[in-house]
Formats: sequence, C-alpha cells, structure tokens
Amino acid sequence: MRKYLFIVVLVLGFQMKPLAQTPESIKLDSLRIDSLQKVLPSLRDTARINCLNSLAEAFLNRDGYKIKREADSAYSYAIVANNEAKKINFKHGIAYSLMHLNQIAFLNVIHNNNRSIDNNKEIDNSEWFRKWDDYLSQLFSVAQELNDTEILGYAYYYQADMYGKKKNQQGVIEAFKKSLFYFRKAGNEVVQAELNTWLCMLYSDRGEYENGFDYCKRSLELAKKIVDRPNHIDINAYYLQQALMNMSGLYSAAGDYETALDYLRESERFRLTHKSSEMWSVEGDMAELFKKMGQYDSVLLYEKPLNPNGPINMWKAKGLGETYLMNADYDSALLMFNKAINGFRKNKNANTKAIKNSLIGAAKAYLGKKNYKKAFPLVRESLSIAQNEGDRISVRDNFEILSDLFYHTGKNDSAYLYHKKYTALKDSILNRQFYWRL
Repeated sequence: MRKYLFIVVLVLGFQMKPLAQTPESIKLDSLRIDSLQKVLPSLRDTARINCLNSLAEAFLNRDGYKIKREADSAYSYAIVANNEAKKINFKHGIAYSLMHLNQIAFLNVIHNNNRSIDNNKEIDNSEWFRKWDDYLSQLFSVAQELNDTEILGYAYYYQADMYGKKKNQQGVIEAFKKSLFYFRKAGNEVVQAELNTWLCMLYSDRGEYENGFDYCKRSLELAKKIVDRPNHIDINAYYLQQALMNMSGLYSAAGDYETALDYLRESERFRLTHKSSEMWSVEGDMAELFKKMGQYDSVLLYEKPLNPNGPINMWKAKGLGETYLMNADYDSALLMFNKAINGFRKNKNANTKAIKNSLIGAAKAYLGKKNYKKAFPLVRESLSIAQNEGDRISVRDNFEILSDLFYHTGKNDSAYLYHKKYTALKDSILNRQFYWRL
C-alpha cells in the first residue's frame, strides 16, 4: 500500500523522486511472496482470502517489477480473492480485494499513457476507466456497509486518483479532503501527513495560499511526530523533508526569501542526519530560490549549466532554461525550453505545471529576442491550461507577458487591458499571501 500511495504523486502534477529500489529490497519482496505462495494451498475460507489479498498487495509493492508486471501479477490474486470473498459474503475480504483492484486500474491507466508516449499513438483508456468506476462504486458500498472509516478514507483516496487522471483538479482536492476526514476519524496519522502534504501543494500551486497554509503547517506537525516511528521510516522521513520544502515554497511565494532559505537549510540538515533512501539534496531547490532572488552567481553554485546539445531530461531542461533566461542567454534558453515542452507534451503522466512554466519561459525568451510572433501562441497555450485549472499564479504571469507583447506590437489598448488584469490578480494574490502570514 505504501508504494502505491507514493506513486499517486504522479496524478497531482509534482515532480518527485521515485522510491529507491535496492537488491536487498528486491530480495526481501521476493522472499515474502514465495512464503505466501507456499502457504496458500493449505488455507481455506477467510484465511485463504486474506492470503490472496496479501499476495496482491505484495505484488503491488514489489521492487524490481515494472508497473504493468506489478498490476498483472497483483490482478491474478486480487480478482480470485474478490470472487471467493463474495461467495461467502466475507465483507472485509471483498473490501481489501477492491482496494487492490482500484490500485491495479490506476497502474494500468499510467501504463497505457506511457505506451502512448513510446508508440507516439493514443492508447484508449476508456475500458480501464469503466472498470475503475465499477471497482470504486463497489468499494464505497462495502465500506459503508462495514462502517469502516479507514476503508472509506482509501475509497476517497482512489477517487482522487481517478479525478487526477481525468484532469479534474478540483475533484482531486474535494476527494482528498473527504479522505482526510475519514483518516482523522480512523486515527491514521501517517496517511494524514501524506494527505495534508498533497492538499498543501495543490492549493499553493493554484496561488490559494490562505487555503493551503493550514495544510502545510499540519503536514509539518504530523511529519515531525511520525518521523521516528519504526514502520515505514524511509517514507516518514520523506514526508518531513517534503513538508519543510513546502513551507519554504510558501514563504518564497510571499517574498520572504530568508525564511524560505531557513526551511531549505533545515531540510538539508535533516537529510544529512537521517540515513534514508527516500531523501534528496536540496541543491536544485536552492538554485530555484536564488533564481527568484535574482542572484545568478549563487544559482551557478547549485546548478552547473550542462552541454545544451547533450542528453537532458525534460525536468533538467526546464531548470536550465530558466537559468539561461535569467542571464539573457535567449538562444540556449529556447533550446532547453523546447526540449522540456516536447517532453512534457508527450508524457501524459507528467504535470501540467511544468509545461505551463516551460511555455512561459520560452515566450519570455522570444520576447527578449523581439520575436513577438512566436511568443504569442506559447503564452496563449499556457494561459488556456492555467485558466482551465484555476491556476492563479500562471494566469497572472501570462497576463503580464501578454501586456508586454501587445505593447511591443503597438496594440496599446490590449496592452493596457492585460496590464489591468495582471495588476488586479497580482494584488489579489498578494493580499492572500499577507492574510496567511498574519
């Protein structure tokens, strides 16, 4: 379950480090599965169903397998568990098999999206969404019959997954809130920490800081509380580091860069004193913060520009594009932003925030080169995505660039109109920042 809950970050549109897989973890997973498979033939009734569900969960969390192999291996046990539990009306067995089937549907949608990228051809997910809808409906029904708050919490969690894959961000937020309500009732502080983290990030990315601040603060409180618990130490450490990063992001958005730096430094100190495979260096985040501060020399201490013609992934390309843009190296910036845009457009499992920022960056580079014709469609595409998602930060940034573009092309009325829109939205966001800082 833990590995699946971590993968859900793909749905939210955030760049995260994947779970580390080591030869030791792969061996341990294999031994656990072998042990369950050996005992399964001797079991009957509820004990057999529990073992089948344990095998499904083990394969969903198995290190060393790709997504499709995990999903197919788990399905062969989850569907049998589901059928056998229904025959004897074993409600908890039905519920846990449905939880696994929801996870399997989620992984298959991701797999098909990846196939679309590899084959450069759209893969139809309608059948998996139909199955997912059915599994989810059944899970809600049995969870309500059992009046089990934790299972209801997971049901809403999986609903958020589905909304995420259907690009319904508001649906994701509302489902996560309901999930959080039930996990509070169940007293599960680990998943509460996770859900508060996602809600903090979702609201912050939309510029709704006053809505996100309490979730950010609560996620940090819970993460500090659970970090040294014996189970799932690595992931608990991840939650604490991410909570510190989120607080840094909030203060950075409010223009309080010193406090933002303090949280990054605390995150790095924590990483250096806790040996966890799920933690990461904050160098890239330090570079991003120094970009906002306009300190180009400090950026270079943390982000060394690479050969622009070499192999660079879309995330690195976006970051390098921003660094080149900051130094007015527009040609290198465009080369990086175009690599990023092409990568994000192909990858349906990547986030839209990244492509919005890449489009804005490319538009700024063209603006710097006075190539206004090429800048306009990039801004309009970014603005369209931002408005559909309710992303006030990106909408504000696009309004500002459109005002500049219209001004430089002699369309002063349009320039003034977008300047007014930019100013009104900027003031609204600043007021919200001031509100939560109080």
